[in-house]
Amino acid sequence: MEEKSRFITPVIDETKCDGCGLCVDLCSLGALALRDGKAVVVDPEACLYEGVCEDICPQGAIGRPFEVVFAT
Repeated sequence: MEEKSRFITPVIDETKCDGCGLCVDLCSLGALALRDGKAVVVDPEACLYEGVCEDICPQGAIGRPFEVVFAT
């Protein structure tokens, strides 16, 4: 059985999110929802991080954390 490819789940900065819902509307995987007027990741396992949510957010509230590892 092939293992599901995993990406880093996006982080939503609630201080920047204005609750417009664009990211929720465009998330075809159902990983995002609006709660208390803010976007939240409700199903991290569903998220394959296609990047649409980060690209569409007019407030720049969605980002993907990553770690830089230098090869020796």
